Amino acid sequence: MKKTVLPTIIILLSVFLINIFIQKDIDKETIVAKNMPVPVIQSGNQSVEPVLLFKDNGKITKTLVDKAVHKAHAVNVNPYGEVEIKLPDNDAPLKLSEWDPKTGRELQPFEGGYIPVLANEPGTRVIIIRVETDAGPAVYLGKINVLKLYSFQELLHPAGNVYTILVFSEGESGIREVPSGDETKYVTREVRGTVAEFKEKYHGLDIKNLPTIYVFHQGAIIFRSEDMKELQSFITDISTTFFLGESENWQVELRARQNLSEGTAELFITYKGQDEKPKKMDFHLSGRGWSWGSSGKIPDESGKIFSSSDMRYKLSEIDSIPIELTWDGKKEEIILAYRKNPY
Repeated sequence: MKKTVLPTIIILLSVFLINIFIQKDIDKETIVAKNMPVPVIQSGNQSVEPVLLFKDNGKITKTLVDKAVHKAHAVNVNPYGEVEIKLPDNDAPLKLSEWDPKTGRELQPFEGGYIPVLANEPGTRVIIIRVETDAGPAVYLGKINVLKLYSFQELLHPAGNVYTILVFSEGESGIREVPSGDETKYVTREVRGTVAEFKEKYHGLDIKNLPTIYVFHQGAIIFRSEDMKELQSFITDISTTFFLGESENWQVELRARQNLSEGTAELFITYKGQDEKPKKMDFHLSGRGWSWGSSGKIPDESGKIFSSSDMRYKLSEIDSIPIELTWDGKKEEIILAYRKNPY
């Protein structure tokens, strides 16, 4: 009996001492974290705090990163969303870089506090965050997860202001870059295969015949055809698109004259409320990748306001455009919906 009691006591004592040391390490890490200003990773309404790798000077190792990756929470970001990393209430500079899990090395650093989101590369990315504050230097690790929302996402151009033209054609499976007129505005890719292959792989698209052509803006389909001449017309010909909306107080019309490379927009706002017409008003519109607003607009004698602007982004039938109107301490939001030529 005595022979078995002693080893048991030794084991229990060892476990107790190990737990004390572990708790001390946890407490030490917690104290360090509390004494340091902690960065915040933000995307839209989401925000997470990164994991502290070490305070003061140290060396980033693969083992250290692998442990931190399991502890860190990822912020989810849409394919064309934005990720900002900053120190709340602190102007201390941040240095950001990406960690490559395959090679166990840091990649090139990022400029400023924004992480460029690569829409065509969905998945988790590991970010190294270096801070310099009055409390001393520290290194953190954060994660962002670029969501995969489209079956064709890897085919899209990663920049939100560049259109993607995909031409699905028959042939040996593969993807070919096609020279475009202005690659700062749109890129063209030919995707070869069979109808059966495309239906299985790109289930979000309605491909029944080949060729089938799609034009995308930030994942949204703004054009579809099986005729290359129609595509050429869509790219080069100027067309007018109308959007209308109204409330008890206002009637709004937006006219966009555009092709895929350039265009202008005209906004007609008419006050129709029962009260005296406003002396001044502000408006703000927003859409996929663009916004437009103005303040201090003065209605004419009939209560009408006119404004115009360049419109770089191609508007289409699928768009639904909110406009916010502010006047005399009041505010309204009206949704402008597509209408065929109302005249």
